[in-house]
Amino acid sequence: DTVSYPLPYEYGNSYYSFVYGPSHHIVLNSYADIRPSSTQYQWLVDELQHSVDRSVTPWLIVTAHCPMYNTFRGHHEDEQSIMFRQYIEPLLYQYRVNIFMTGHVHAYMRSHPVYQQHINPRGTVYIIAGTGGYKLNSIYMNTTAAESWVAARNNSTYGYGTLTLINETHAKWKHVQTGYEKDGKDGKVENQITDFSDRDYIVNQFYL
Repeated sequence: DTVSYPLPYEYGNSYYSFVYGPSHHIVLNSYADIRPSSTQYQWLVDELQHSVDRSVTPWLIVTAHCPMYNTFRGHHEDEQSIMFRQYIEPLLYQYRVNIFMTGHVHAYMRSHPVYQQHINPRGTVYIIAGTGGYKLNSIYMNTTAAESWVAARNNSTYGYGTLTLINETHAKWKHVQTGYEKDGKDGKVENQITDFSDRDYIVNQFYL
């Protein structure tokens, strides 16, 4: 996407980490340089190597704005998404990141554990949680059937997600619907669903 401020964005603390209970969270900036020579990439590698202790925080969750895996038609050619797939996805797999959480697309998607476009039990689960309130207007890339790595998708219901870390090996993800889009893009919702729910248990990939 084209933005109104200079890129790459390197102002202030735009990527950081924190610990919450049994989970270590890393927040990345989709609009800062992510190439291996960049400050953000080197910081991420150092964080993964030296700050994450899976015996203390068995769950590792990474958040950014732009998705890497996307079942919807828009944003596939965004530079941010392409560079993340090229440089960040191998790190997520190497360090067994459990969930990669994004927004940007105004719709909902949850993947199976996946690595390099193939379902892999040790791969990361990718979630697009873009249904918080802005008008839903995302069209599916493949309208007849979702890609093989897609576990659930929806482009017509509003909602939010909850993540319950049950223990060190199992977590429960739940998408909670709060409403549905009556109009959608150009006055029509593609494959409209007015009642949608998605929930599943995530097995900690670190122990596989």
